[in-house]
Amino acid sequence: MLKKKIYLVIFILCFTNLFSINLDSLRIKFSKAKNDSTKIEILFKGANSIKNSVKVNDSLVSVILTFTNSPDCYLQLFSYYKVGLHYISMEKKQTAMEFLLKALEVADKCKSNNYGLMIVRHKLGYLNKVTDHIPAAKTNLHLSRYYAQILKDSGMLADNYTILGNIYKNDMILDSALGYHFKALEIRERHPDKRLLALTYNNIGLVYKNMKEYKTALNYLRKSLNLKIETKDVTLPSAYNNIGIIFNRMKLYDSAIVSAKKGMDYCYKAKVSESLFPCIEVLGDAYDGKKDVVNALYYYKRFKKVKDSVSKEEISSQFQEMQSKYESDKKDIDLKLKEESLKTADAINSRKNILIILSSIALLMAVIASIFIFRSYKQSKRNSVQLEFKNKIIEEKNREITDSINYAKNIQQSLITNQKVFADNLKDQFILYLPKDIVSGDFYWAQKIGNEFIIVCADCTGHGVPGAFMSLMAIGYLKEIVNPAVAGSGGQGQKQITRPDIILNELRDRIIEGFSLNNNKDGMDASLIKLNGLQLQVAAANNPIWIIRNNENIVVRPDKFPIGNYLENNQPFTLNTIELKENDLVLMYTDGYADQFGGPNNKKHKNKAIEKLILDNHQLPLENLKKLLLENLKEWQGDNEQVDDILVIGFRV
Repeated sequence: MLKKKIYLVIFILCFTNLFSINLDSLRIKFSKAKNDSTKIEILFKGANSIKNSVKVNDSLVSVILTFTNSPDCYLQLFSYYKVGLHYISMEKKQTAMEFLLKALEVADKCKSNNYGLMIVRHKLGYLNKVTDHIPAAKTNLHLSRYYAQILKDSGMLADNYTILGNIYKNDMILDSALGYHFKALEIRERHPDKRLLALTYNNIGLVYKNMKEYKTALNYLRKSLNLKIETKDVTLPSAYNNIGIIFNRMKLYDSAIVSAKKGMDYCYKAKVSESLFPCIEVLGDAYDGKKDVVNALYYYKRFKKVKDSVSKEEISSQFQEMQSKYESDKKDIDLKLKEESLKTADAINSRKNILIILSSIALLMAVIASIFIFRSYKQSKRNSVQLEFKNKIIEEKNREITDSINYAKNIQQSLITNQKVFADNLKDQFILYLPKDIVSGDFYWAQKIGNEFIIVCADCTGHGVPGAFMSLMAIGYLKEIVNPAVAGSGGQGQKQITRPDIILNELRDRIIEGFSLNNNKDGMDASLIKLNGLQLQVAAANNPIWIIRNNENIVVRPDKFPIGNYLENNQPFTLNTIELKENDLVLMYTDGYADQFGGPNNKKHKNKAIEKLILDNHQLPLENLKKLLLENLKEWQGDNEQVDDILVIGFRV
């Protein structure tokens, strides 16, 4: 049925003469296509033809969208993706975004469809970049890069690095920009496509320009220019223009004029009017730098006049006028260069004998000195090159690792319960959360079930990346244990348990089962409470809970074993039930605050000092108490490094 509909649309287009290209050829290619993906490609190329009317292109896009009804998951994705690309080329960015997001939705549902996720995330990254949604652009590009690495798609990997490099260049984070462009260069030098290689050289040159390293920038821009001349690239005027800008920055104004006029020459020959404007501007700046007011004014006026031109006839007229000026100036420059060459030759001849004598003496001294320093110099040079190379590798690896960990932080933060949930369910509350590294082994989690509010405060084995992995696994298990079964899922893995001690028993069983293959002893310390009105139920593994009431600290003691594979016969956790009173302050915490080294004797802080600080100030609003705890920690820690993740949760009944 789907194929009949597609053929019918193409047949109607043929006989209504709406399509300007050879529809018979299109129909023949379509009928010979070996698979549906090829058919979509044929329709896509037809829809992007500039010879067609808008009505024809819209009709072909509609045909592409019929493939979204296919039972094949990949064909649905590919159809939405191609329509998104079509609207990008039509400069309809909002519509393009809508279809790419539909493609992403299908890609997420498809199993093992890494290629689809890679291409869709890449285009979403590009589209968010050009619409100035930079955080979303970075996220999508990093995900596309991840899938490209899995698929070993070096071309897509280089494309992602290139866009990331341009994002960081625009944000003036130039070291990162350079790092990504060099990654793209490494790939493109292994798989040479001269046009892409020219693009990468150009990008690196522009970063060095922003770093004001003009000689290095010039080196890369010239490499780009040579490749563009070889491939007859349409962006050749832009290459000359970029080099002209560098010469102006270096105050080499004559060289800037020569470069800009070469760009103009190409514009005249290729009739590329839009590339003419920047070349004229470079000429104006160069003549201004030379204090040549007449020519500077001429080119500044021409710049405004050409830029304001609307019709092709006006632009053509400007081309002719400046072509004449260009030819005239070119002759003047050639004569001037010849005169300067003659003067320079006379000066060189007059000093020739002196230079020969001085050069001979210098050469003799260099030969004598080289006998004594050659070996040490050679060894030093070798060591320097090796050290520089190793440092470069270390810097790149550190940057890549840091980028990955920062992205992991976003994932962890999205799974930890939002603080708004605490604010909506508690009278007055605070959370002091200070990871030692970018990601944390400490975590908190909460869930509202009916009238009951469950809170978990936990400290996983280790900190940083290992601790973070454990925390993500634990949060996943807690959701399965506590949340009600999802309709239609059959309730698999979800139990809706709300009693604290049974939750911890179940969590321990799942962690032990998860590590059963390698007999891993890792686990966590945690306290878990359930609040229902003024009734508080508590179960805890190595982490006590404090209840501050009338200047007294009521300590709820934990079981002295962790959540993990600790004893051969694991005991069940203890359930404590406590009746709270109004204005009671409940505190849950991990050991990071108390274990911090500092103070006059550089010792651990200890819980006694923290307990006294809280008892003395427990009547304060809890946001103020949080600030006081943070200030006390910083004062105690001083210049010492933070030794562990820190987590303190407090709420008033």
